[in-house]
Amino acid sequence: MKTMASYYQERTDRTFNLSLQTITEVWAAQEYFRRVGKMLNQFGSYANKKVTLNDKRLQLQKFIDKYMPKPSDRIFGTRHCFLIKGGKAKGGEDEWMSQSPLVRGYRMPTDYTGTDKQYAYAHSAKYPNSGNKSGFGRLGNKWEPFNVWEEMGVRKWISMLASKVVDHETHEEIPEIQPECGDILKQQVVTPPETFAKQEEIGSTLVQITKQEVELKYAYRECVNDYTYGKDLDRFFPQHRHSCLFPTTCEFLPICYGQDWKGDPVPTQVREDPIGSGLFTWRVAHHEQERKALNADN
Repeated sequence: MKTMASYYQERTDRTFNLSLQTITEVWAAQEYFRRVGKMLNQFGSYANKKVTLNDKRLQLQKFIDKYMPKPSDRIFGTRHCFLIKGGKAKGGEDEWMSQSPLVRGYRMPTDYTGTDKQYAYAHSAKYPNSGNKSGFGRLGNKWEPFNVWEEMGVRKWISMLASKVVDHETHEEIPEIQPECGDILKQQVVTPPETFAKQEEIGSTLVQITKQEVELKYAYRECVNDYTYGKDLDRFFPQHRHSCLFPTTCEFLPICYGQDWKGDPVPTQVREDPIGSGLFTWRVAHHEQERKALNADN
């Protein structure tokens, strides 16, 4: 399960067909189930030795088969489920606002006389319109954007987007809000076809990752033992300048170029002592398995 700003079927599907994660996830799942299978086999052997009564042994075996079935020896592929969170637009000087229809909507007053205004609601500024040359139309000037969490709360908004009415012509259920856009909720959750990893790809990838990690560990020790900016970093960690600004600005730009992410100069201390400068901090592991692995490795 992943989030992404937008989904482009051919490009996104091909990207994830070739991605490292589709290989490592399959390998990790195989290793997990291999350990589970080994544990169950050991438990069964132990039980057979300790349980002497045949009927008790059969009952125990039925219990194992029902509640602890032996997993498959092989995981064949990966199925991705994407939550489309939408792009971002600038909402202030240093503020970027998500444009997802799940948290941002549009409203237009329909009652101008009452103290409590009544509104018509929409989730998309752009909608299909076959009458236009482009095939799309846009909401008029009377419509204004609003933040769902400030207007009514996300739960109520999702319920409104999910509500259906019966079309008088087709007698089918259609969304109550902007039916011309289709089911907007389903469009925010995309499950493309499964991707399959070949065993030879998994083996090849593990060799590559292992070699990289061994080299990184050696390079890290060399840098820590005798740290001088430039000498060891240049030898062990060459810059990849094509990645400095694309697809996003590199978080280590101030160290390499002496300027912050806006292009303003920073003190030389940032390069000599990134942590001591206060501009950087040690990364904190936020996955349990990662924390355990790091603690085991001290």
